Amino acid sequence: MYQNRASFCNSCQNLVTIDGHLIRGIVSVRYLGVYILSARSLQCSFDVAKRKLYSAFNAIYGRIGRFATEEVTSNLISDKCISCLLYASESLNSAQLKSLNCSAKPVLFEIFKTAFPDIMSDYQEFFNFPDVSELITET
Repeated sequence: MYQNRASFCNSCQNLVTIDGHLIRGIVSVRYLGVYILSARSLQCSFDVAKRKLYSAFNAIYGRIGRFATEEVTSNLISDKCISCLLYASESLNSAQLKSLNCSAKPVLFEIFKTAFPDIMSDYQEFFNFPDVSELITET
C-alpha cells in the first residue's frame, strides 16, 4: 500500500546480528568530514563546522583581542577561521548558505564592537572581509 510519508521519515528498527549485537538506524553519517543527513534530497549538516569556527575564533581572539588592531584581527580570522566553514561548501543549498553567513556575523560583531548592519558592511569592505557566500561563489 502506498503511503505519503517517504521512507526516510520512518524510524528504523534496530537490527540484531548473529552474535547478538545491535545495529542501530541513524539519521546522519560522517563521510570525509561532512555530515550527510537523511532527507529527500542531499542535505548536509554544518553544525560541526560552525562549532569549529567559534572554537578557532575564541582561541585567537582570546589571546590577541585586546592588543591587536581590528585590521590584524580581521585578517587572522579571515585566514585561519573562515576556512572551517568553507569545507564541503559545494553541497550547500540556499538556506544552508544563509545559515553560514549568519554564523559568521557574531564573529564580526565581536571584532568591530557593533551590531549595525550598515556599519558592519562598511567594515567588511574596508578590511576586505567578504561574506561567506561571496567566498563560496568565488571558488
